[in-house]
Amino acid sequence: MKVSFILALCCCCCVIATAQIREQQITVKYDWNEITCSQKQNLEQFIAGIGTDAIRSITMQIPADANAGAANQSLYTARLQRMKTYLCSLDPKAAANWFSTEYKPDNVAPNVRSIQQQPANTLILTIQYENLVAYDDLEQRKQHFRYHTAYDINITGEQNTLIAIAPFSFQTKSGTVVNDFIEITLIEIYSQADMALYHVTTSSHGQLLESGGMVQLKAYWNKEEIYLIPGVNYIIKLPTKQQVPGMQLFYGAKTNNQIDWTATGQTPQADLFDIESSEVNYMQAEGGEKMYETEYSTANYYVFAAAKLNWINCDHFYDAPYKTNVQVLVPKTPNMTVMLIYKNIKSVVEASQTGSTYSFENVPVGEAVSIVAISGSKKNIQYGVVDLNVRDDKPIAMDLSGSGLDNLKNYLKAYSN
Repeated sequence: MKVSFILALCCCCCVIATAQIREQQITVKYDWNEITCSQKQNLEQFIAGIGTDAIRSITMQIPADANAGAANQSLYTARLQRMKTYLCSLDPKAAANWFSTEYKPDNVAPNVRSIQQQPANTLILTIQYENLVAYDDLEQRKQHFRYHTAYDINITGEQNTLIAIAPFSFQTKSGTVVNDFIEITLIEIYSQADMALYHVTTSSHGQLLESGGMVQLKAYWNKEEIYLIPGVNYIIKLPTKQQVPGMQLFYGAKTNNQIDWTATGQTPQADLFDIESSEVNYMQAEGGEKMYETEYSTANYYVFAAAKLNWINCDHFYDAPYKTNVQVLVPKTPNMTVMLIYKNIKSVVEASQTGSTYSFENVPVGEAVSIVAISGSKKNIQYGVVDLNVRDDKPIAMDLSGSGLDNLKNYLKAYSN
């Protein structure tokens, strides 16, 4: 039997709000009221590839004559309900968020739309899904701290990032100064393994950066994000085993699901405060329980006076006299990300995509690198790896022979320092 599951129109990417939402349109042909087993298998493989937890919405499109006459209404209502029941069976818990309306013959929006010039035995599914390969685990990496804004705030991260914030430094979006308990969250990214796993790359408007460490710092009051008062700085110290010349402070902004870094021109400063002797800020919960206790290390640090929250990086621009472009050919699969990890500098960059070809531009010739392609969802990861010294711009063919998040992490252990 001919498989009539067709990736009919396109697989395109679009940005909705701040997250990258990908959209896949799938044409399903019916044999009367049932789709064939082969079509179900292909549909299940696609959904397994992206992960049910990645799906944000499913829209079903029906032929234009669906509402013409009681017989057609009954036929298409049955098909829509059967498709909904089938899709929900794949992950009942996640599916509760996929559909926003019931399927009634006279209600064709937003999850059912009529379409022109389609055979009467077809149904088109439009599946919108988010790329969760990289960013979902960042939430698990967040460290949470609770402080009162009337006191000095001293934070020590799990990887020895040190932060000092003066009293009354925060305001709401409307400009109200916060005088209350707040929550501060911190993510620390220092190794290339973490940069690759959590999709936090190192480039500034197309220029290669070598990183000395990056963090995300946010603050919340009553679950509302709050911000630094304009003109207020705080001190951040990023640990390093050995200082690299030319480092400066960068701020990051997410663009097309990647973080692009902008240089501030600020170079590391002399130690602006004595963190070892600074008074520990013990905040008391109701009942007198200690919420947080600080222990300070004596490592070497890059020290900056930062004026923004969110993504912060310590980098320097890395240049080389000879550069080339590297193209990678990989199988076309959902949720594909292709990254290049430098072995001798602390840098990870992501490829741009054209069809099934992924490209890295201005790669220094002679550098030892690993190219890592990752596809699927956290629950169903496939990956491929190629190690090489960059020589020319011949395309590199890759397959996805590896599988499993644990196996990928084991490979990346070589980049954990």
